Amino acid sequence: MDGTVGAARKVFAGAVTPEHRRGRQMPVLAAGAIVAAVALALLTNPRGSLSIVLAGGVGLVGVVAAFVYTTRHRDAVIIALLLTEMLSANFLMPAGVSTATRYSLNLIFCAPLVPVFWRSGLIWQGGFRLLLVYFAWCLITVTYSLVPIYSLGRLFSSLLLVSAACALALEVSDKEDVARLLRNFFIGCSILVVFLAASYVLLPHDITFVSPDPLDANGHPILGMISESSGGISRFVGIFTQPNEVGSLVLVTIAVGIAYWMSATKRVKVRMAAIMIAALVLGVLSDSRSSMGAMVVGVSLFFLWKYRWRAILVGGGAFLAAAFVLVMMLSNARTYLERGDVSTLTGRTEVWSYAVDEIKESPLLGYGYQVEGAIYDLRHFPIWYGPWDEGPRSSLHENYLGHMVGVGIPATLLWLFVLLRPWVALFRGDEDPWGLKPLALLIVVPCLIVNFAESSAGDGSYCDGLIFMLCWAIAERARMQALERAKREQEMALSQMSPAAAAIASAAVTP
Repeated sequence: MDGTVGAARKVFAGAVTPEHRRGRQMPVLAAGAIVAAVALALLTNPRGSLSIVLAGGVGLVGVVAAFVYTTRHRDAVIIALLLTEMLSANFLMPAGVSTATRYSLNLIFCAPLVPVFWRSGLIWQGGFRLLLVYFAWCLITVTYSLVPIYSLGRLFSSLLLVSAACALALEVSDKEDVARLLRNFFIGCSILVVFLAASYVLLPHDITFVSPDPLDANGHPILGMISESSGGISRFVGIFTQPNEVGSLVLVTIAVGIAYWMSATKRVKVRMAAIMIAALVLGVLSDSRSSMGAMVVGVSLFFLWKYRWRAILVGGGAFLAAAFVLVMMLSNARTYLERGDVSTLTGRTEVWSYAVDEIKESPLLGYGYQVEGAIYDLRHFPIWYGPWDEGPRSSLHENYLGHMVGVGIPATLLWLFVLLRPWVALFRGDEDPWGLKPLALLIVVPCLIVNFAESSAGDGSYCDGLIFMLCWAIAERARMQALERAKREQEMALSQMSPAAAAIASAAVTP
């Protein structure tokens, strides 16, 4: 065992012997041959049976290898969960198969972490206890849900993902631990960005882009849902199924990359810059305006917080340059900005109005956990265009309304209170020993903004929901430790006072 550990240290230190080099070449060559076979099959017949079989075989091997690796390196679970959430829905998988695959993989990777979280006792403390109360209510809503089996499945997945994020937060004790988790998350984002870039170069245009939808006389898309509507332009989807999935990935890639930047070495920064630039290009191609706009807000807030007046000067210059470009391209810019019926936010305001009416019908109980799309079947839906027939899988494109529809207004307010409290406490205080304020500005604020236009950063789902819950779990642990530290300091100060003075001071601070 000691010899193996010593050899591993030599390998990571750069002292690679010929035996180690030959030993590492075989799996690399084998993996290269498999990837080449899959790439060749995809190029010749992307949706053919051979391509699906080969991709499935490679995926199965990858899952087994990832499970073995993550059992030894717990902090790498976040990479596996990110890839599962994003790759389980792709152009090769039918909807039912992708859902079953996603839930199965969530169980495989999260199940070992759930006992760790429960045994820690953290679940009965602070915001974790309140979050447990929220999920207990979500379980109750399953009993009267419009689609009970769907609510139960989504709740099962959310509980696994949130528990895994909380278990990973248990291992955080300083800035270095936070940086390690951010690094791993960025590695997962990098893999996805590379996949998307490769699909753009190698796969046919009709697979990687959503074609422009035919429009009616009022400019409404006749085909496609809001999330897939291209509003007259081609939008990049890559290996995913919707352009907004690309936008969400771009948002978290840029945000996590900037947050981890200060902890990275110069060589790593070069690679990170290449990934973030590629992600930004793909984001422009996907034309996901809500995610890109939220990203700009988050990055701007971060640089204003960090660099103050220098950021104002640079931001003002960038704004003037953008305004100049818009003036030079006024006609094209106006056509782009007004695409997709801007007056209704591509149909969103009509959907939201309908959702508000349904919330009024059941404001306390809701209609069941995450079955927001099922309310389209309650009575005649006011929007006649587009296939709104996917039941609970259809989206309201507003996460706060979606929670109110699903679990009611009181539970939604509890959910918001739990998720926002650690960040409010962080900025109210002067101390930030774990360096979490950049995460709040770069990740949390943009996710909260995107939730106004998409059903995006939910209870741990997809890339933005996963990083949102991971950051929350870390921030809540930091808040609880700050309270414990303040309590210990208070007790120490009281112990150094005289009995009379201690009694007066204790009475003054006791609520």
